Amino acid sequence: MSAFWIAATLMTVITLGALIYPLIRKREIDSATRRDFDITVYKDQLKEVDRDLERGLLSPDQAAQARTEIERRMLSAMEQSNEISANALTNSDKSTAKGANGTAVILMFALLVVVPLGAFGVYLTFGQPSMPDQPLASRAKQLNEATQGRSQIAEMISKLERQMQETPDDPNGWALLGKSYRAMGRFSDALGALKKLAELTNNDPEALVMLAETMVEMDQGSVSLKAVELLQAVKKQDPSDPRPYFYIGLERQQKDDLQGAVNEWAALLNHSPSNAPWVGEMQNRIAQLVAQGGIENPKIVLLAPIPEAAPESTQQSNAPEIAPETAPGPTTQQMIDAQKMDGADQQEMIRSMVERLAARLQENPDDLEGWVRLERAYQVLGEAEKALGAQKEIERLKAR
Repeated sequence: MSAFWIAATLMTVITLGALIYPLIRKREIDSATRRDFDITVYKDQLKEVDRDLERGLLSPDQAAQARTEIERRMLSAMEQSNEISANALTNSDKSTAKGANGTAVILMFALLVVVPLGAFGVYLTFGQPSMPDQPLASRAKQLNEATQGRSQIAEMISKLERQMQETPDDPNGWALLGKSYRAMGRFSDALGALKKLAELTNNDPEALVMLAETMVEMDQGSVSLKAVELLQAVKKQDPSDPRPYFYIGLERQQKDDLQGAVNEWAALLNHSPSNAPWVGEMQNRIAQLVAQGGIENPKIVLLAPIPEAAPESTQQSNAPEIAPETAPGPTTQQMIDAQKMDGADQQEMIRSMVERLAARLQENPDDLEGWVRLERAYQVLGEAEKALGAQKEIERLKAR
């Protein structure tokens, strides 16, 4: 933390120095007499006359006349300066000089005192001075890992592009290529790949959702009418898919149709089991909009919770069913409690569920449905690289 304050102080001193120097310099220039300035100008004029004479621009007589006139003006300036210096400054001259000096002093005081104190006050109020320094080694390690991850994705994209040139009718390849483009932020390329996927799969709901989500990412979170059209088509094919409800409700909210947003999210909850991971988030969003007033609180009836699947070893044996309290993953009561949590706690619980699913898939890597759930969860969490890893496992199992 001390390094930050040292650097901030040095930068402040350098900046203030650059600002104050012109003020000091101006005072030095103003202190020069009018005589010195005029004489300097006349000397330059004499040199210019000599140069014009050498180039033939003036005749000797013209040059002599010019020198005489310039020298006369120089003598006149020296005489006037001597007269002025022999007299004291008048009261008006003194007050003018005092006013100029006072203005400069005020400006320098503001730069030296008010600006630094104000800057540090703002930082202490809105910044995070207590945040510890991040060691350089860990930052370098994180940067190296991120660079390697992007390099691996870029290499995989190149292979996929070559593969799709050879097998342009492979929907799985277009799906993976579209997701890879999204992970790299190449949204225009992702749209092209996912449109091809939708065409090959006869507008499969999953393809349409990926296409709509890419449009939303490309528009930096804004849900366009084209994306809404795609999502409405998904709702007709699969009313249980939560994603169309969420994005359509978000589009309503972005257009200040708060009642429409609440109705859309209420419809999502009415299609959701009580232990669905998005239930708490949707309930919070609805409560926030209703609290603003002027919005009807919709009636919501959640579906029965989905029971947690028993471990594979238990399913293959004659052992008694494991009670919900000891089964892997959260119980129904835990999910109900999660709905009362704030956003950070809910996010932490969702991540713990995803981690347990990932650990289970390490023990049972041939669970296709589990990999699909994990890939979708990573997409929701914004972990694109892990989602691509899960997608590779899905492609491996589908190819068997």
